[in-house]
Amino acid sequence: MPIAPGEIFNPESEIAGILSAKTGDRPARLAEFREKLAYQLDGLAEAEIEIIRMIREDPDISRDELFRAAKAIGSRYGMDKRQKYTMKDALTEYAAKHKAVKKLRVEFPDDKDLFERLFGYRPKGEVGIISDPSTFYIKCHNAEDYASVCRNAGEEENGGEGSLAVSVLAPGAPELGVVAAENMKEVEAKFDEGSAEQKTQKLHMHEEQHVVTEMLEKRSRLPAKKAFEALAVTHQDAPEYERLLDRYLRVAWRTAADTDAKSEILSYFKEGRTIDEIYKELSLGEGGGGIYDMLDLPCGKERVLSELGEREPKEMLERSIERIYGTEYKETFNGAFDALRHFEDAGYPREKTIALLVHEPLPRWGKLADRVLLRHH
Repeated sequence: MPIAPGEIFNPESEIAGILSAKTGDRPARLAEFREKLAYQLDGLAEAEIEIIRMIREDPDISRDELFRAAKAIGSRYGMDKRQKYTMKDALTEYAAKHKAVKKLRVEFPDDKDLFERLFGYRPKGEVGIISDPSTFYIKCHNAEDYASVCRNAGEEENGGEGSLAVSVLAPGAPELGVVAAENMKEVEAKFDEGSAEQKTQKLHMHEEQHVVTEMLEKRSRLPAKKAFEALAVTHQDAPEYERLLDRYLRVAWRTAADTDAKSEILSYFKEGRTIDEIYKELSLGEGGGGIYDMLDLPCGKERVLSELGEREPKEMLERSIERIYGTEYKETFNGAFDALRHFEDAGYPREKTIALLVHEPLPRWGKLADRVLLRHH
């Protein structure tokens, strides 16, 4: 096996060692690094799958028991201190959210009372609330209640009578992070009785994956405002400034890709949809038979122009927008689907694919697929 029993594999330290090694030694060390990295990522995905299995089997399981199980698997794959801390943070968050779910359910056994606590107003129609391990899944039988949930949580663009489900913040219970709501009236209108039941199960799985993604992601991101401040301070000559402008815009689209696009892709993937169906749903927009046009969402050209347009030469800014949003982001978005096809064609399990990709930025999906599947074969 690439990582020996008891060995600690820290990717950052290994890279530093490779860069400081003699030039002639680097190719062999880099090849060894890639093999170990793929092996470790595969193992960490296995640990995550086991944790999710244990939680579903016993939602009341303690954080310490989950952490022991994760460490037992992770130790076989060289899990380092940073990875252990990250895992422990995620499990601590799970334990806190599970405790909050149980507390709220005891305090508000009636679904309408719980709905009112979560959103601040009494529902007009019937609601059914399912307690998941770390959140609530809310079935709204009244379209106006569903639309109000989305508006109340600042998700107007995702809500309304046309959509089927959405993950939103609950203003009355910020400790939960996000909850999921389903538009039962729309589901029942679009599907017959048998199909509607299957659809609601898939929607539940889809929104549950959004919650898992939100909980497991532990990356710090450079806020756009700070990025722009750094850009303005370091601005010197025009070519360098344009490169820095590219970097600023890249922060914005990568943030969008890692929150919106990645979460939607993985949620549909967990739901069991084909990769081509997911691509259609997320790229063609309502006019083309899909739901979103995620090839367009991160661009926000008008917003960027309004934020920076007064300070930047307009031609330079438009060149950067076209280069970063028109070309780079679209290549990354399409490449993410190529990576999914690569995993699926190789027979790699969907559950394990999700566990791997949920931690990886969208631009790295392709390289990760190459590394993991090279070893998988």
